[in-house]
Amino acid sequence: MSGWARDVSTGSNGWTSCVLALVVVAVSVLGTVGLARAQVRGTRALRSVTIDGTESGWAIEVQLEFPIRYLRHSPQRPGRTLHIEVDPLDLGSAEALEGLARESLPVPTSRSGPLRSIVFEGTSANQAIVELQFSQSLVFTVEPGADQRSLRIQANLPGAAKPAGIEQAADAPPQVAALLVRARHAIRDGELDLAIALLTRVLEMPEAGVPVEIRMDARELVGVTHERRGQRAHAAAEYEAYLADHPDGPAATRVRQRLEALRTASAPPSADLRRSTRPALGQSGAPIRREVFGSLAARYFRNEVRVDDDDTEFSASDVLADVDLAGRLDAETWSLRGDFTGTYDVDLGDEGRSDDVRISRLMIRGDDLAHGLEATLGRQRRTNGGVLGRFDGLYAAARLHPSWKVSFLTGLPVETYADALPNAETWLFGGSVDFESLPIEGLQGQVFAIGQRAYSMTDRTAIGGELRYATDRTYSFTYLDYDVVFDSLNTFLASSTWRATDATDLRLLVERRNAPALTLQTALQGQFVDDLDELKQTRSESEIRDLALDRTAAIWLGTLGATHRPIERLQVSTDLTVSHVSGTESSAGVIGSEASGPDFGGTVQLLLSDWLVENGIGSVSVRYFEGDAYRSFMTMAYSRFNLLGAFRVLPRLRWEWQDSKLDDSRSVLRPSVEVDWRHRSWLLNTELGAQWEEPISGAGAVREVGYFIEAGVRWQF
Repeated sequence: MSGWARDVSTGSNGWTSCVLALVVVAVSVLGTVGLARAQVRGTRALRSVTIDGTESGWAIEVQLEFPIRYLRHSPQRPGRTLHIEVDPLDLGSAEALEGLARESLPVPTSRSGPLRSIVFEGTSANQAIVELQFSQSLVFTVEPGADQRSLRIQANLPGAAKPAGIEQAADAPPQVAALLVRARHAIRDGELDLAIALLTRVLEMPEAGVPVEIRMDARELVGVTHERRGQRAHAAAEYEAYLADHPDGPAATRVRQRLEALRTASAPPSADLRRSTRPALGQSGAPIRREVFGSLAARYFRNEVRVDDDDTEFSASDVLADVDLAGRLDAETWSLRGDFTGTYDVDLGDEGRSDDVRISRLMIRGDDLAHGLEATLGRQRRTNGGVLGRFDGLYAAARLHPSWKVSFLTGLPVETYADALPNAETWLFGGSVDFESLPIEGLQGQVFAIGQRAYSMTDRTAIGGELRYATDRTYSFTYLDYDVVFDSLNTFLASSTWRATDATDLRLLVERRNAPALTLQTALQGQFVDDLDELKQTRSESEIRDLALDRTAAIWLGTLGATHRPIERLQVSTDLTVSHVSGTESSAGVIGSEASGPDFGGTVQLLLSDWLVENGIGSVSVRYFEGDAYRSFMTMAYSRFNLLGAFRVLPRLRWEWQDSKLDDSRSVLRPSVEVDWRHRSWLLNTELGAQWEEPISGAGAVREVGYFIEAGVRWQF
């Protein structure tokens, strides 16, 4: 039993923690009552984190709310701060990714190891940073998760041996190595049936094709997995087989101890001993691992801008209170988790905006590990299965075979997570089948069908799916969403990263999507009505569908990129992008837009680790964009380093030259500096910045000078 797990079946403290975890679950069901309707805000990025100890360090998986394309990470040698750059992928969600901002993810303090914080920062519309801070120097490896919606991080102690099976896998045939790695991931993710199936495939391969070290490791893991499922007889048989084939194997002592523990637990009690009244493990009242963690934060933000010299000022002044709360109960065969994430925004300015209550997550999830069942109820966000973002409802899945599972969902779509109460006139329903490694090793995917009704009309009916392919050298992701009623390709996206050499990665992205995602409600743009119920009073459903098509543009985009590491401390990256946006039709009093493009852009970035001080990071990048409407040249520099142990300093400098073909040309300078101070579970943060916009030419050119200040405090528990 791990250090954070405690016996809930005895003692008042155990029951207190268990009840507290259940309170979090109850909040996930009841918390939406009475909340005020809020204004539209950007979406959340971080979902959850899992941390497992390994023989050489810690395995960490960070789940995100949307698919990502892993770009690069630093440092490439031991350090305390892990800096990961990713590209958020837009699959047609109703929530714009441009709203991404800085946010923190609570870390389970009772099993975090050296991990101290996880921060996400949206630096631009097509790039973001995930930063993890540790209390000691570690060696990092990073790869995208199998679902392309997570990051898998191995944080090893410097000089430590690799985890069992990893070092041997390097000399094993690629298919065998991939099976073993995927089996370990399945065990970590609780997919025990899948892990047993994968390990059994390894053991059934001809002996000549599987190194003996791999076979020993697979045999032990099969026993461990059966033991976790409560199948003690099967586990004992696997341990006995290991000792019979490899009595002097490197894990023989550990396997004998496991086998002896199983035999002792299975032995009948002595007649001279009193029968215990305490239930056995796995029975009702057996030890349950429980945990409550989260964070509370308050932030103040102020921004002022002065235009020319006429004393005209535009300002924003807000106080934001963030709550991020999670509670979980874990037994041998089941788990239960509740999540609540929300923000209360108090407007201190004089713009007349009302205070906001924004709920991004409010749900409860249950897993039956023994039978491969899971269900999630409440406000949740999904970016697969054809769901366009967030909904209030039910998602349920069943793994009917180690290689595939079926799922269904139903609920009320949430246009933004600021909507506290769902619209009962709109609902969605759908189903999907997930598969992995059916015809090709390393291939995973999903096919789905989904429907959406709004005010007794068909809002959306789509079919599609995604394919994911991973080897030790490449990660590929393809997604397709086709609306059969509109006869329109809503989204097509293909992304691939290939490690050409140990020092060079190549990336390719091809995308075609509707903007916005095509639904019947797109027809409301430019109409003086509040909802489809009013619009259908004057127009038929087919006419409304034509209006939705008229308001929808198509975006084509292609990106080719590369990252090269000439030395251990330096990474050089470049990206070339071409894009085109189609025009829209004029109808129903709304003037259409003209097509734009092709537009071209290019970026070059230098990223240096151990800059200025040990564990410091420095970056310099230049970007040029040439489009139909404007062109620009931008250079940006930033740095992150620690001072005096507890202080982290983040200076940034951005200069951009903009030349608009419709307006004017100008020079924009934006310097800023951010300082963090961490003390135990408390984090204080302050950021100061300024902006100068100096006109260069054009009749409409104006001078703008402004500043912003942000200060906050966060308590993590």
